[in-house]
Amino acid sequence: MIRYKNLKVSPINLKKWRNTADSSNVNKIMFNDETNELVIKFKDGEIYTYEGIDFSEFNNIVNGNAVCVTNGENRFGTWDIGKNPSVGAAVHKYLIDSGKTYRKGGTLR
Repeated sequence: MIRYKNLKVSPINLKKWRNTADSSNVNKIMFNDETNELVIKFKDGEIYTYEGIDFSEFNNIVNGNAVCVTNGENRFGTWDIGKNPSVGAAVHKYLIDSGKTYRKGGTLR
C-alpha cells in the first residue's frame, strides 16, 4: 500500500492471461495486461506478438467470437463456413482484418 498525503492507493495488479485454444490452427494464447500484447502460438509452431490489444479483444479471440467464412482442413482439424465459435476466425476478425500491429516471435512466459 502506498500513502499519498493520507490517501491510500492500492498497487495495480497486472496479470498475464494464458489459455489453450480449442482450434485447428491456434495452440496457445497469452495476453499481458501491462504491455497490451497478445502472443499467439499456432499449431505449426509459429509465434506472433500483436500490439495494442485490449482485454475484450483477447476474450473475443479466446472465446472464438467470430464465424468462419471459409472451409478448410489441415493436419490439426477441419472448419466449415458458418462454424461458430471459431478461434481462427476470431484471430482474423480482431487481429488480421483490423490491421493490428504485429511482429514474428515472442514468448508465452
